[in-house]
Amino acid sequence: MQSVRLSDSRSLTATLLPDSFIEEVMPRANGDFVKIYIYLLSTHHHPERELSLSSIADVFSCTEKDVLRALIYWSNEGYLSMEMEGDRPVSLTFCDPARPSANKKPETTAAVSPTPETTEAKGEAKEDVSISLSADRIRTLKAENAEVQQILYVAESYLNRTLSRSDITCILYFYDTLHMSADLLEYLIEYCVLHQKTSIHYIQKVGLEWHRAGYTTVKEAKEGSSSLRKEYFSILKAFGISNRRPIPAEIEYMDRWMNTYAFELPIITEACKRTVTNTGGSSFAYAEGILSNWKKQNVHTLRDIQQEDSRHQAEKKKKSFADKEAGKQPAPNRFHNFHQRDDYDYDQLEKDLLNKQW
Repeated sequence: MQSVRLSDSRSLTATLLPDSFIEEVMPRANGDFVKIYIYLLSTHHHPERELSLSSIADVFSCTEKDVLRALIYWSNEGYLSMEMEGDRPVSLTFCDPARPSANKKPETTAAVSPTPETTEAKGEAKEDVSISLSADRIRTLKAENAEVQQILYVAESYLNRTLSRSDITCILYFYDTLHMSADLLEYLIEYCVLHQKTSIHYIQKVGLEWHRAGYTTVKEAKEGSSSLRKEYFSILKAFGISNRRPIPAEIEYMDRWMNTYAFELPIITEACKRTVTNTGGSSFAYAEGILSNWKKQNVHTLRDIQQEDSRHQAEKKKKSFADKEAGKQPAPNRFHNFHQRDDYDYDQLEKDLLNKQW
């Protein structure tokens, strides 16, 4: 087989990775986690670069929770040491996993600027679980456990794709670490597919929610999930909708606002109230426009919204003042277009009016 020779004539700054990382660690890690880790390594050469959960999330078009999950994963693997303030990382230290980080001098420290954001409820904070399983354990389960083989076969059939390493790791983590039964695992995948959600991130989210809720049987999961998320009904209430369940199209919008945009409920309900005020109805598409715009503006709290409103009002006043200074006049209406006649015979009009009264 013809080999390919590689050479490098660049004079650019380079980010180095150990061969052991590429050969042993990278294949079993989530691809997004690897991207974030390499990006962090490169920041050592760019001290001027802003580094925060928000800025990293913007680079990779993901949520801050996704970034935090990656940091927790690499911390558990021993490649990062994190200093936290509350639930926010404020510094990251790159470590050599072969040696305990406490016994070595930090090589490179990347400062992470905390961003203003409402603190998550305790139940939601537990979602940041490191989903990992050693390559040896995965090989053993796949080779020796017929139940695991059946689960993976069913998953592939439902998802209609060849399972990736991330898919397999997540599914077997639920089975081997969280001790989720084969029946419950199969129903979990079926449930997500029925809701037209086939990404492993969504399956992971639902699976962790079920685990925290204590579901151990398919019956418990069906009874629990049939009640739907309480947040759905809070959002419907903000739209002025009551006495009915959300339809699939509405659920898709609400899932995007809560999961993809990672907005807290008060932000979403504020958008719903503004939608009703501005349109007189419950337009999910209109609310989507508001929330997608807030996402682009990095809105995280109600205070951020107030500041954005103030900025918008200030710009409007500034434009109005500029128009006035430029001599622009309001568009004429029908009353401005009325020309008064100056040739009326008022004595004759008075006589005609008196004659009509008699």
